[in-house]
Formats: sequence, C-alpha cells, structure tokens
Amino acid sequence: MMNMNAKTMTTSVIAGLLAGHLALAATLAAGEPALPMEDKMKAIDWQDYEAKRALLTGKWSEPPGGVVNHGMVRGPILGNGDAGVAFNNTTTTSQEMLISKSDFITDDANLFNGQKLDPVPLPIGGVRIKSNAPSGAGYSLEQDILSAEVRLKSGSNPQVSVRNWLAANTNLLVSELATASTSPVAITLEVFANGNNGSYAFDASVTGDIAWATRQTKTGGIARWTTQAGISTRILGATATVSKAGAGVATAKFSLDNRNKVYVLTCISGGRPNKTAKTSDAKLGEAAAYLNGLGESAIATIDRETRDWWKRYYMKSYVDFSDPLLIKYYYGALYELGSCIRPGKCCPGLYGLWITTDNPSWHSDIHLNYNGQAPFFGLCAANRPEMMFPFYTVIEDFIPEGKRRAKEDLASLDRSLNGKSMRGILYPLGIQNWGTATDVYLQVGMCASYNAPMFMWYWEYTLDTAFLRDHAYPYARLLADWYEDYLLKEPHNGDYRYYLMGGDENGYVKNFCNDLALVRRILGFLLETSVILNVDEGRRAKWQEILDHLSDYPDGQTYTGTGLWMEVIFPIEQVTLASPTNLLNAARRGLGEDWGQINFFPRGFPAGARMGTDATTLWNGMAGVVQRQLQTNLTIYDGTHGIEKGGGIEMFHSMMLQSVNGVLHLYPVWPPSKTGVFRNLRAKGAFLVSAENDGSIKNVTILSEKGTPCRILNRWGAAPLDIVEYCDGGSRRVAHTLANDIIEFPTKPGAEYRLRSGTQK
Repeated sequence: MMNMNAKTMTTSVIAGLLAGHLALAATLAAGEPALPMEDKMKAIDWQDYEAKRALLTGKWSEPPGGVVNHGMVRGPILGNGDAGVAFNNTTTTSQEMLISKSDFITDDANLFNGQKLDPVPLPIGGVRIKSNAPSGAGYSLEQDILSAEVRLKSGSNPQVSVRNWLAANTNLLVSELATASTSPVAITLEVFANGNNGSYAFDASVTGDIAWATRQTKTGGIARWTTQAGISTRILGATATVSKAGAGVATAKFSLDNRNKVYVLTCISGGRPNKTAKTSDAKLGEAAAYLNGLGESAIATIDRETRDWWKRYYMKSYVDFSDPLLIKYYYGALYELGSCIRPGKCCPGLYGLWITTDNPSWHSDIHLNYNGQAPFFGLCAANRPEMMFPFYTVIEDFIPEGKRRAKEDLASLDRSLNGKSMRGILYPLGIQNWGTATDVYLQVGMCASYNAPMFMWYWEYTLDTAFLRDHAYPYARLLADWYEDYLLKEPHNGDYRYYLMGGDENGYVKNFCNDLALVRRILGFLLETSVILNVDEGRRAKWQEILDHLSDYPDGQTYTGTGLWMEVIFPIEQVTLASPTNLLNAARRGLGEDWGQINFFPRGFPAGARMGTDATTLWNGMAGVVQRQLQTNLTIYDGTHGIEKGGGIEMFHSMMLQSVNGVLHLYPVWPPSKTGVFRNLRAKGAFLVSAENDGSIKNVTILSEKGTPCRILNRWGAAPLDIVEYCDGGSRRVAHTLANDIIEFPTKPGAEYRLRSGTQK
C-alpha cells in the first residue's frame, strides 16, 4: 500500500526552517544554557482533578430506577476488578447493594439458542441497610468517581448518612453510617442470597456475630465445574443482634446515634479460583477471620490505601478540553473501566461486574466481533497498558479449543466448509473465561483475527520484547497458519489473486473488507517482527506472496447502515492519515456519519479521528450521542450494550495524538473552537507525550521509555524549534533534522524532551 506525506511543504517554508536549524546549531556550538524550572514538563497535578470533582459526581434526588435489568446497570456502581456493587435503592429510607463477583460464573446455563454448556455470570445477592425512622425530607445519593465512593443521605427523620466504598486490593465493602441524632436510630440490616432461581442452591445464616449468605452455581449433569460465592457481614462500632430470618436471608439489628460511627463491613468471597478447579466453596471461614481481625484503625488504613489507588489510577494520564459534557463521559468511562478491569482478574463480559439477573443479555459474554474488545480500545493510549492483560488471558486460554475448532468444527462456521480441516485457530462469536464459549458463529470467521490488533498494540505502545516473543508474535503466527489454509486463489488480470469468505452476523460474503484488512495487518506485523525476533525466516516469502496478491478492498461496503469500513480504519489500522487519497475516500464513504447507530460508538468515533473526519462534525456527533445516553452514573446506556462504550475514549486520544507510520501527529483532528490539554498519553514507540492547544500547539514534552528515535510531524511552520533533553538531573539542547515535514531527533531511555517553537512565549 502506498503511503503519502500528510503535508506538502513549499520551498519558502523549507528555507525558513533550514535557517532556523542553522541558528539553533550556532547556539548549540556556543554552549547549552541552563533552562528555568518552568521549562520542564509540568507534572500532572491532582488539583486539576479536584477542580472537576463536582462535575464528576453523579447525583440523584430520588432512588434510581431500573437498576435490576438484563443489561447495563442504571444506578451507582463500585468495583475493584473482582467484586462489583450496584446500588438499587428502592425507598428513601433504605439502601440496597447488589453484589457480583468476576469469577462467579455458572456452567450449563442453557440460555442461548438451546445450547448446552453455556457459561453465564450470576449475581450472588446483596446487603440492605434500612433506617427504621419515619420518612422525612432531604434524600440524596451521590457517586463520586474520584474517590470511588457512593454517599447516601436518607430521607428519614432523623437522617442517616452512609459513605460506601469498596477496597481497591481486597473484597471488603465498607458502609460507614453516621447521624446527628442524639436519640438512637434503629437500623435493620439484611444479608441475602439471590434465591429466585431453583437451579442455583443458596443459603443464609449467622456464625457468631457475622451474618452471611451464599449461592452456588449449577451442579450435576454436564456442568464442568461448580462453585460457590459468599457475602459475610459484621457490624463494627455497635452491638448487633444477628439472626437467620428465613430462606436466604440473615439479619442484624443495631442502634445508631451521634456519639460514634458504625461500620457495616462486608467481605465478598469464593468464586472459581482457576480454570482447572472442578469444585470450590464460598470461603466463609476465611471471610470471617478477615472480618474479625478488622478494627477502626485497619479500616482507616484500607480507606486511605483505596483512595491512593484511585488517585494513582487517574494520575497515569490527564486530558482536559472545553466541553463539560464530554469531560463527564471521558472520566466516567475511565472509572467504569478501572472498576471492572484489573490485571490478574477475570476478563469482564458485556456488562462488566454489575450482573443483576440470572439471565443477562447474551450471557454477558465476551463477544469477539467488537463488543468484547471495545472496552480495551483506549487503554494503551491512556497509559494503562497493563489493563490489557485480562483480555490477553481469556484469549490465550481459548487457544487449545480454537485449534480443535479449526480442525474439526469448520462446518459450524459455514456449511460450505463441511469436511474441511485447517491449521491455526477458529473462535466462535462469544467466549467466556477459562477457555469456554457460548458456542455460536453466525458466519463470523474473523473472531480470532479481530483480537490480533489488541496483542500488537501492547508491543507497539511499550516495545516490550518479552511480550512480543511470548504473546503477540505466537498469537499472530497461529492466525497466519489459518490464513495460509483458509485463503482461496483465483485467476485475475492474467495473474492470480487471493480472496476469502467472511462476514459479520448477517452474511457470508466474498472479500469482506474487515477480513482483508486483518490479513494485511497480521502478515505485515509478522514480516516486521519476525526480523526483530530473528525467527521464521523461511515463512516470510509466503507471507509476502499473499500480501502481494491479496484482493483489493471492495469500495463502499456497508452493513445494515453501519459502515464496516470503520474497522479497517480502527481498530485494524489499515487506513491512516497517511494513506493514499483514493483509499481514504473509500473509507470515508464506507464509514458514513451514522453517529447514533448503537454499534458505532467505540469503533466509529475513533475511526473518524483516525481518517481525518471534519473535527467539529466528529465532536458534535459524539456530543449528541452522549447528551442522549449518558446516565447519572456516568456510563453510556443504549438499551443493549454495556461497558463497550468505554472504548469511545479513544476518539479523544486520536484527536489529540496519533502515531502514523512511526510519526507523531499532535492534534491532527481538533475543533478550532476547543482548547485542549493532554498529559502522559502513550504513543507507539514507547513515548509518553504531553501538549496543549489553545489555537497553537505548545508545551510539548515527550518522555522516551526505550530510547528510540522520535519523529514528529511539523506543526510550527517556519519557526525555529528548540528541543531540550532532561536526563540524569541535567539538561542539554538536542539537534534535530527536518525532512519531508518530519522533525526527527535521537532519544535516550528514560529521558524527557521539551519542545519549544520560536513562536511560543
């Protein structure tokens, strides 16, 4: 594919830049000046976040409705990557917390197309806290995402306040109760199991001063595992009377007044510990020992550690722009993703950790034709690449089954493949953790390949050679095995070409554009990285031969009103700002501007930025959808989808910073009416980049993690450019070159580079 320069320079501009470079060279020869402190990179300031706290706090003046449903939760949420809490307050005098766990997944749910062996996540149960005081005024409920806490003021007289938070590093849910009343307020607490489905055994009782409830996944029959999860609650700060209250319910009763706070401490335990466990229990003994060891000092320490965790999480990067609505979406999405994705934990499905029924839509599985990948789309650029690992784990765990399906299950993909067997891997549309699946294809053959860009990104954004060797390259090579067997050959213009059959749910067609793009992405990646790793030299000729004879993209191909060319642009990245004009135009026609189409959000908006859609049009399209669909809990709700909407943050990253063929583009697609700031966005090549735009681009700082040469598209015209390196406590000016409108300079690992143009004051 031909690449074109993103910008053509005039002779006069080049002459001006050369003059500036000569002047800079003379300055370097004369010595390197000591630069003032303000010229160094401005660190991310937590006060910038604090200034947004009110904007980023969701507020309800009455109990939220529609929390229990088959899809995305509607009320306040807490999460730590393993335990999830959804607040389902139904009265003004009570609080109900519905609890799920990432590894509490049943087998043999039999919910989808009559299939057996269907895994599906289940809710465990919850905790209700009720003030027995008469109803009054003043009810309020808040979700503060910066502190990751939910605060209640009851509509009772006297009023009771509750501050709820979920520990970042343990499955401890804390509800801190207080009142201004000098007279005792009677509080009733219920710990309950979700007991409305006879397929799943449940229980509740008390042990000492701890009320607990448990639930069990399906057992017997063809279920491949059975596991339990538990909720154990202890009252700290008051004397409680605990008792078993009926099937699946245990209660605790105590009094609250203004003399001290009372803590409702809930430990969430159990779940399937690993992919080989056949049975596992709720770990109630471990939960009880943990709760009994907690005092107020320990609670204060865990509280501080949790606040620090979330502060560090947000401080990994920072963006700001002059649009409060979209700021709410952006940071709400970061909170949503940080709550349900953690390294070492199970990969979340469609609705994250917030499962409120036994039959969530589509099993809340990991849909591999974009829904399951989408939550991870913006994490590398947001400087959170470590959060990609739960996705890598769930994909790699399926490899053995994927190999079997490529050999034995091709007819399930399409009847035309009956009797055939291939190398490589074949994945169905929906999978679940531990190498399991919901086992349906809908003629979508790209479900294994669609994961490849996700693996490639970690290498491209971090240059972690061990990850390339152990994860990204082996996965891509399996896909090369598949395509070598799956591609078909036909005569074409006196020569031959390769073509393939593929589709997206509603059709199995020839040369589906996304499949063609994936072949190009995967084989191109292998050709480049096999040289880096010094492996598979004997396979490179075949890979190049396929690329040289692969069919062209069909112009304008669409699917049910949604441009599937969007995925050629993003996440597959085979159309960029540097692509030939004819290819960009075809992609733009195929993408369209159907901003409100519910499948569009996490793919189409980033794709618009990646191919240079008019910035104001793109921005307004996103704002229109967010205005209609942003919930009070700062998540996007479209009636069908869930945490995939968090992937839309990549639009803002791509509008502010792109790496195109190894060249950094600063604010390549940015509305002229908007100011914008970003700090520590991650770019391919293992760079952390910061910049500001108030009509001109300034305060550019680049941290080089690996010491690779840095190349930047010139955005300063003929103005001379000053580049200063900060490394090992010292600073020096760095010479750079200019060719074809690209500024290039060498870097050192761990060094920061401050760019200042002659126009910047």
